[in-house]
Amino acid sequence: MKHPIFSLFFVLVATVSAINAIPYGLSKRTTQFGVCGTISPLPPLLDVSISPDPIVSGTPVTFSINGTAPVDILSANAGILFFNDEAKYYKTFHDDFCKLSNACPVKSGTKFEFKYTVDPTDLPDSYTIDVGILNLDIKLFMCATTTV
Repeated sequence: MKHPIFSLFFVLVATVSAINAIPYGLSKRTTQFGVCGTISPLPPLLDVSISPDPIVSGTPVTFSINGTAPVDILSANAGILFFNDEAKYYKTFHDDFCKLSNACPVKSGTKFEFKYTVDPTDLPDSYTIDVGILNLDIKLFMCATTTV
């Protein structure tokens, strides 16, 4: 072979091109919910996942919510709040926790789970989602938050 450097360069370019052509399907980022950090003491974290992920404005999204009751829950509301500080955008969804979970009263230390489907429309490019369970006195039992 007269030009080994040219052959090596060709193989290197072909390898890099093939690697760049591979789709990045394995690196899909999912929406991760974390603790609500503005309240002291921090309320227990709800385990929240969404489908579809990411949320598409104008398409129903199902929130799968579960956790372990930190106290006895006799009555409460489950709420989902979308907001964006810049545009003062907000959209709230709430319903009776007991109706959604089919489990009231929920004793302290008891696990619960339910699904809640909402239809957010006109979502801004960036927004925060808060998911919470609170009683009628607006005492937060549990929550989770994420920024999209």
